[in-house]
Amino acid sequence: MAPMLRDSDEPREVMMKVLHGILGGGEVKHIKPDRRIPRCYRLAERPIAFIAGDNTMPLDHHLLPILAELEECDVLASYIDQHRAGHPFLFDIVLQRASGTKRYASYVFCLGSADRFMLVPQDGQGPQLWFVQGRMEEVATAKRLNNAARTFGVIRGQVSLCEWIYGGGLPISDMDEPAGLKDHPDRLGVIFPIYDSKDYIKELASIDDALMVHRDNDGRFSFALRPLHRFKARNYGAWLIDFARDLRAEYTMVVIDRDIFIPAIIDCARRHAAASQRAAIEEAVEIIGEHQSCILDHLDSDDKSFSAGRAIIAGRERRTKADPGESDSFSCVDGLPTPRSEQIWNTFVAEWCDPRMAQHGQVAWKDWIHNHRPDMLALAMSH
Repeated sequence: MAPMLRDSDEPREVMMKVLHGILGGGEVKHIKPDRRIPRCYRLAERPIAFIAGDNTMPLDHHLLPILAELEECDVLASYIDQHRAGHPFLFDIVLQRASGTKRYASYVFCLGSADRFMLVPQDGQGPQLWFVQGRMEEVATAKRLNNAARTFGVIRGQVSLCEWIYGGGLPISDMDEPAGLKDHPDRLGVIFPIYDSKDYIKELASIDDALMVHRDNDGRFSFALRPLHRFKARNYGAWLIDFARDLRAEYTMVVIDRDIFIPAIIDCARRHAAASQRAAIEEAVEIIGEHQSCILDHLDSDDKSFSAGRAIIAGRERRTKADPGESDSFSCVDGLPTPRSEQIWNTFVAEWCDPRMAQHGQVAWKDWIHNHRPDMLALAMSH
């Protein structure tokens, strides 16, 4: 008996059914050729695989050509955000032909005349795709939709997907998006200050493990972790100078309780500065003033759900050991607690990026955790 699609109301499973229907239906089989690729299906009678990623099973769009080559088939992929009904649905397509593998990135669903299913570039530039005799093919130039037909078809397609997957809802327009950043910065740092209280006075004591994130031109994410920095009388100024250097290098910095931390670090740097540091510290203070728009507070958002989530993370204690028997979760991976800066970043990538890019970032982060991140317990013991 052939495998069946899961009968579930979860958005990802519903999208799998939608993709199955778009491709013409028929018997399917389960495939999972790579541990980094979530469970997906392949049509039994045609060389086409389909897959959908979501918040719990993120999908890296850079891995789709690998899936196509391993299975020797075309691939149709989409991305779901379980918490944002009505978000724009993006698709990636990989066509596997004798001439080679070709990927079509960031396409949208278009419901053309006579309810013909098509996929067209989100930005309107590039080939259009449709389904011919059970396969995806580029539309001949003479038969491409004009701008008006494409725009109307995309609206119909988006509304149809919202109805099929979420039971209603409308696409999010630019006017509905939160104020502030609309996309992940190319360079980002997440700073988590730690304070000590002595004689009823709150003193800046250290900076928790800081996450630094780069996003390359092709959208790939890379990560680095700066270990816990403990402040001493003479190194406040050195840290402040390095912070200003990051701002000058075009980093966007997320700081927990920014409006408390910035005055505190400047005051400590000035009070404890050696004579040889004073000029450099004042220059750093000036750079910070010039780059205020690049220093974000962790609660900066018009979306209360993201602000509330980050407030909860900010209130957690720093951990270097997992609880006995603690299973893998958002806050603990491979038996090691996730640094709070990484937890904060995961909320920002979900807020700033469309589901396609957010899932790619989450897969890259998990891959970095498994393969490249330093041993957090060893770092903690070294300090």
